[in-house]
Amino acid sequence: MKLQKVLFPTDGSPSADAAVETVQSYLELMPDIKVTVLYVTSKSLYAYDFVPDVVDEYEAKLSREIQTKVEATWFSNWSNRVEFIHLTGLPVQAICDYAQDNKVDLIIMGSHGRGAFDRMILGSVSQGVLHRSPVSVLVARGSATKAKSSS
Repeated sequence: MKLQKVLFPTDGSPSADAAVETVQSYLELMPDIKVTVLYVTSKSLYAYDFVPDVVDEYEAKLSREIQTKVEATWFSNWSNRVEFIHLTGLPVQAICDYAQDNKVDLIIMGSHGRGAFDRMILGSVSQGVLHRSPVSVLVARGSATKAKSSS
């Protein structure tokens, strides 16, 4: 199987973004791959009914920050091969659905994201994707040198 499409979901946290180095390595080593960086807003994690404007403003700001990192910092050398997409939904489902609908070959993601509460109570997004993904998942832990792969 030839690797052509890579999905890099991130929530903008340092832990999740540890996978950037791994994605960069793939871009360097495989000149034909295309990468989609995906940020998913999960309104179910907020008191959205009470402060929808605040949540929307915060999420729009966070999305812009991640997109700026993608375009100006992380992947500026590969701008013609990297795109940024922002979706709303349940992160695990949105990531897995995007991978399946767009015939992604590999998902590369960090080991955990924004908060301990999410990991402890709701379960880790990377854990959920690892178990539900229709495609192979590589979970980077801390740096590209410490990665766990699963198919």
